[in-house]
Amino acid sequence: MRELIALWNHKKYIRQWWKSPTEIIQNIVDVLNITILYLKKKNIISHAVCNPIPLISDDAKFKFYRNQVLQLIDNE
Repeated sequence: MRELIALWNHKKYIRQWWKSPTEIIQNIVDVLNITILYLKKKNIISHAVCNPIPLISDDAKFKFYRNQVLQLIDNE
């Protein structure tokens, strides 16, 4: 989400699809039928492991949690 909002803020061509950052989020939720959880950074891993929800990240430190049933999708 942060990358899309940053792209919207800095690149005018993306504004032809979305009129505001809020519209980006709402469109993704509606079209992809996903739920966005707003969590503090320190709680992300515990929510992903306990609930089992996939975590999309390019942060290398999350790879160490795969042996604890973390469903990690690499965002390279």
